[in-house]
Formats: sequence, structure tokens, C-alpha cells
Amino acid sequence: MHFKLCGKSYEAKMTLAAMKMFKERTDKDLWFTLISVLHCFTNNMGKDLLTVTKSLALAVDPLTAAELLYCLAKQENKSLGIEEFEDGVMRCGWRPIEGENTDSVEPYTFLLVDVAQQVDKQMHTLAIKKKERTGLDSPAESS
Repeated sequence: MHFKLCGKSYEAKMTLAAMKMFKERTDKDLWFTLISVLHCFTNNMGKDLLTVTKSLALAVDPLTAAELLYCLAKQENKSLGIEEFEDGVMRCGWRPIEGENTDSVEPYTFLLVDVAQQVDKQMHTLAIKKKERTGLDSPAESS
């Protein structure tokens, strides 16, 4: 998966290591945080922009959002530092910016919705893949 934070592209991946890292750094559960984002977004569909962004910001504060994005991106690029994610989330803000040259500046609240949807799709794809038989499996395990 990938996302853009303040115009910079990042490759990211949902892994057990990302979940553990997020838990250690925030004492929060990564899946629950992403589910909370999706829940807030779907519950507020059709409402005004301020209501939607306020609900998303209440679900995930900016520092937690920076940690979430960092933990996912760190799985693909070990040289990343948390500071660039904190800075990016702060500069992007919590609501859309209108005007010229703002196409690549998505607010962190909506970026989290996109990331949550990508993680959901990734996990769904993994869940439906059949386990390949390794030869080490007993016949009872592979049926």
C-alpha cells in the first residue's frame, strides 16, 4: 500500500511488527484505531465537512496519527524517523485546504480513512488466500 503525506509518497505495510511497534509506542491497538476511523467516517457520511473532520480528529489525535503512519511506513523503509510524520501531520492539518497547489495536501483525518481502507483491503485479500501445502502439513491439517 502507499500514501502521500504533505506531497511525499510512502510505501507502507500492515504487519504484526507494525502492530507491535504501534502498541509499544502508543499503548493503543492498531487495528482498533483503524476500525475506529472507518466507523467514524461511515457514521458521518452525508454530514457537513466540519462534523466529519471533528469526529475523525476525536477518534485519532494528530500525534497518534503520526505514530500510526510511521509504524506502517517503517515496515517498508527502516531509515524513516518519526519526526517527519509528526511534522507532516501537523502541516497537513485536520481539514481540507482549498486553493491552488493543494492536490497533494490531504488532511491527516482523511488520509487515515484512505489508509484504513487500504489495510482493510490488504487484510481481506490475505484472509481469502488459500494456504499452500508445504509438505510438512499432515493430511488432516490441509483439508
